[in-house]
Amino acid sequence: MDCVHLPTLSLEELGQRLRTGPAPLGGGFEITHRCNLRCVHCYCRQEAGDEHARAAELSFETICRIVDEAAEAGVFSLTLTGGEPLLRTDFLDIYNHVKSRGILPILFTNGTLMTPRIAEYLAEYPPFYVDVSIYGRTRETYESITGQLGSFDRSLQGIDELVNRGIRVFLKTPAMIQNRDELSALAQFAESLGTVFRYDLNLNPRLDHMDDRFGPYDYGLPLQERVDLEFADAEKVEAWSAYSRQVASMPRERTAYTCGAGLYGFFIDAHGHMTMCVLSRNPSYDLTTGRFEEGWELLARTRQEISEDAASIECHSCEVRAFCQQCPARAQLEYGPRAVTDRVEWLCRLAHLRADRLRKIEGARR
Repeated sequence: MDCVHLPTLSLEELGQRLRTGPAPLGGGFEITHRCNLRCVHCYCRQEAGDEHARAAELSFETICRIVDEAAEAGVFSLTLTGGEPLLRTDFLDIYNHVKSRGILPILFTNGTLMTPRIAEYLAEYPPFYVDVSIYGRTRETYESITGQLGSFDRSLQGIDELVNRGIRVFLKTPAMIQNRDELSALAQFAESLGTVFRYDLNLNPRLDHMDDRFGPYDYGLPLQERVDLEFADAEKVEAWSAYSRQVASMPRERTAYTCGAGLYGFFIDAHGHMTMCVLSRNPSYDLTTGRFEEGWELLARTRQEISEDAASIECHSCEVRAFCQQCPARAQLEYGPRAVTDRVEWLCRLAHLRADRLRKIEGARR
């Protein structure tokens, strides 16, 4: 390794950077769209052996140049994701270059391609952490989602390769109709490994160029069941309660984007397009012909644009906005790239269900 340490920054210096304007602190880099699994819910997947998709991926040299420019812009952390990033034969070279530029790498993987060689390398030059997607606690459930025989055992083996070497690992899954009864078992499995497990209740449509865009919705839990899951957890109830009080006291933002996208976060897809986040692919800046700093300037301008759209104004003033996950990215996935401020109705219903549940819980405490 050319670099054995990361640059340090005091909290005061970090605060100063944020006060002076948007700063690209961390982002995601989707180094491939290809995956060795065929998960029924996935928003971004292409066949592992798709030669057209492989040819369209960024070269190692281009990835290094983008990473260099990101480092110069002050990026602290970079999540290497896909598709399945370990499909790239030059993965360790990419990982090594990220580390050598003083950027803290994070790895998102399904774990099935984790080998002793890769795990040994990660143990010697550790990432901040590795996020492993695990779709079920039983072989039947796991492989009903991934569509690949043998993938369950390979996943467990990959997790063992990481955990046994002391690499920091987190487990995660989308909560779906197939694995709803195994979420507790997955949490217990994570605990037995000395780590934590989390699940995501919302599935997303596939990206524009993917087939069967709304197919993932077929596997999502009913909205009421999602709320039941969330509010069965006492810690999540307290978190919703505290967050709703915090949001109620905050000024109403007039920008379409109210998250960290374009403020401190960014995303780069497998073709070198720099976008607001993993779900929002418009607007985009082509890093194969331009520089990272110019792409970040586009995102920062987009993040600061004032939204006077009636639907956006209504959402920003809504009494249950703390419970809502409306955002431009989800609107674009639902309705197209121009639908930045359109309201996704099922997210609105979900927010009201959450608010109603919390009111009932807090009312019963009085």
